Amino acid sequence: TEIYTLSLHDALPIYLVRRGQADGSVRADVDPDAAAWLLLSVLATRPLRAGAMAGADRLEPDVDGLALRAIVTR
Repeated sequence: TEIYTLSLHDALPIYLVRRGQADGSVRADVDPDAAAWLLLSVLATRPLRAGAMAGADRLEPDVDGLALRAIVTR
């Protein structure tokens, strides 16, 4: 048996994805760990995109939308 602890930083997004699955707003076939990682990655890389790309602020809604379309129900 592998035992590890999750920090609140890790556990909260996973919990929110699972809660979304329970209420039907997040697809049931989505792995909660992977979905949480995807969303956190998109959010965490915003400053990198802003610093590396001119006009990144115009791109953000598209990046956010792509990530959300991967996990939410339609």
